Amino acid sequence: MILEFGQSRKGVIIGTVADALGGGSVYKARIVVGGRSTIRYVDKNFQITGLDLGLYTLKVSAPGYEPMKEEITVKRGTTRLEIPMRGTEIPGLDRIFVFTDSIKGRGIQVEIRFVNKRGIGIKHFPRLPMTMDARLYARLGTHEKYIRGRLIYSGPVELYWDAKASLGKNKGIIYRERLTVAPGTEGRYGVLDVVLHTPQGDYRDTRVDVLLEW
Repeated sequence: MILEFGQSRKGVIIGTVADALGGGSVYKARIVVGGRSTIRYVDKNFQITGLDLGLYTLKVSAPGYEPMKEEITVKRGTTRLEIPMRGTEIPGLDRIFVFTDSIKGRGIQVEIRFVNKRGIGIKHFPRLPMTMDARLYARLGTHEKYIRGRLIYSGPVELYWDAKASLGKNKGIIYRERLTVAPGTEGRYGVLDVVLHTPQGDYRDTRVDVLLEW
């Protein structure tokens, strides 16, 4: 191809790297092409300039994500790309903590937080396919000394993704119409046992101060 005088012999790649399920930015995404690279943290957008025109192998990697590689052609001007990254694991996951909140008109909201071996909450992680099972009991006794009373709920928890949250992006809801107790009839609090099923295995936690008011 013969270029006319003044035409650029270089190309620019402009694109986005995003979580395939969550749609958000991919923390520490490293994009490499033609000996050039860039790392993204909280911004999905990237740009690589000064590339000779032609065929390249584009590589993208990030902690907790499946690395990807594809052949691209850099043309004169701007080449635009959208790169979805599929998560594989929560980096450094050791255990989970659950928190609950009584939501008026809805039921009980469950918030899931991931924690590493040092007891520090994990802030950056991909959205993964997960399911949760729960058993909720009326609590007999105090927070410090209690027993499980009547079973109020047993079954799955509907999970959803809260992209605006810092730590507890994975949340769930137990709808009030599925709870077999009227607020105030068996004490104010319940005991919630949960099992979170993840690609990395099953993780359990118990909350003993679930407010039974909604």
